Amino acid sequence: MTAEILAATEHLVLRRMTNDDAAALAAYRSDPVQARYQSGETPFPLDSARALAQMRNVRFAQPGVLLQTGIGTSGRLIGDIAVCVDGDQARRPPSG
Repeated sequence: MTAEILAATEHLVLRRMTNDDAAALAAYRSDPVQARYQSGETPFPLDSARALAQMRNVRFAQPGVLLQTGIGTSGRLIGDIAVCVDGDQARRPPSG
């Protein structure tokens, strides 16, 4: 499955996740060095990775819904990031 590219530089690509990403996602999220920056259990189950990869088809900026995005280089997945909008307002006042 070919992933939709969202942004690209010379070295990195931000793209929609694909079903083919599940094994790589589970592998790096199971690495204790990487896992400390992520939520979830270690080792990271393949079923959980598959569920994250399915979050690629959401409409961006839909309040309360995660958009899971893959980070790739040299044709392989090396990371991911999730974006979630908290509410209907585009901006929140600074806290504090």
